[in-house]
Amino acid sequence: MALFGHIHCNILSFRLFNISEPESDLNVLFNKRKEIQNNLCRCLVVGHCQGNKRGHFLKIRLIQTVMANRDNLFKREYTNRKVNLRVLLDMDGVLCDFEGDFLEAFKKHYPEEPCIELKDRSGFWLRDQYEKLKPGLNVKCSTIYNAKGFFQNLTEIPGAVEAAKEMFQMEGVDVFICTSPVNYYKYCLQEKFHWIEKHLGKQWLERILLMKDKSMANGHLLIDDRPNVSGANPYPSWDQVLFTSCHNKKLETSQRRLHNWVDGTWRELIAEYQKRLA
Repeated sequence: MALFGHIHCNILSFRLFNISEPESDLNVLFNKRKEIQNNLCRCLVVGHCQGNKRGHFLKIRLIQTVMANRDNLFKREYTNRKVNLRVLLDMDGVLCDFEGDFLEAFKKHYPEEPCIELKDRSGFWLRDQYEKLKPGLNVKCSTIYNAKGFFQNLTEIPGAVEAAKEMFQMEGVDVFICTSPVNYYKYCLQEKFHWIEKHLGKQWLERILLMKDKSMANGHLLIDDRPNVSGANPYPSWDQVLFTSCHNKKLETSQRRLHNWVDGTWRELIAEYQKRLA
């Protein structure tokens, strides 16, 4: 009986350990459980081949029955569980106008230096394009967005806050802010929280994901202005939709785009992904 108690606990712990795995991995989990069941039976055959054959057969049947019952319960819990659509919203370039406010501040602080108008922006890394324009400008770029008050006072992208709030109220949708702070974080981190509280409300402070590597975020849909977001995880759980910004507007890409927050197409996007989870 000690053997069966040990097996029973292992079966139960296996089920509970995997209860939080992504839904897409269910077939993998079921296959693992089947493999464990077969291995247990083989172990019993080896360990009890010298014993009573009838008793040995009954023990195998008992284990198979226990495993089958556990599998059925496991499948029912996943099948009947309602899964909300998890939407991850980037911040700079998606909710707030990083590019426009940067250009305005750069012209103000360095009026003698050349600058890049929004219509001429290309490439995600702003500093790199400015450095190609004139050596040394990358450092001056950093002084703009690393300055106190820059992130706190960023302008809202038209319709972004209203869309985020509406999304927050949608049934079956969990929305989070997934933002990557700059490396010089003296002001950036605190000011991002301040911006979110000011524009979206205190309840959003519990929905902030600060991540340098967004591939590690667990979601279904990522809306981000950086093309082809990638990282340490080669198979992120989310699909990315590219939010159109001045730096990627001319980019030829097969990625699906969301051009703005004002024409209502974002609602169609959310509805489509909810159907995929249904």
